Amino acid sequence: MSETLEHEHRQLGQAVIEIISEYVRGLDDVRVCSTAQPTDLHALFDEPLPLDGVHAESIIETFRRDVIPHTMNIPSPRYYGLFNPTPLPIAVWADALASAINQNGAAWRNSP
Repeated sequence: MSETLEHEHRQLGQAVIEIISEYVRGLDDVRVCSTAQPTDLHALFDEPLPLDGVHAESIIETFRRDVIPHTMNIPSPRYYGLFNPTPLPIAVWADALASAINQNGAAWRNSP
């Protein structure tokens, strides 16, 4: 892996770790559901898709600013809906590991 790609992985990983940590840290203090109306949420994303790529940092900041505050906080101790369990840290990071190796499920004979 090139040093540039490794650096990008580390930089983005740290940004994502910070978002996840902030989210988990605040779960005791936030409402389960956002008070935003559907029109409010639509307005956040009512723009044409970009013709050119955007920087990953911009995507992460948009997620932090526009998605996290309006998510349904199922891991909250105040959520009594379907009793979805709070994801364990290993589950969050195991998803990242699976994504990192990007295996082809159809080519199961090639590797585990």
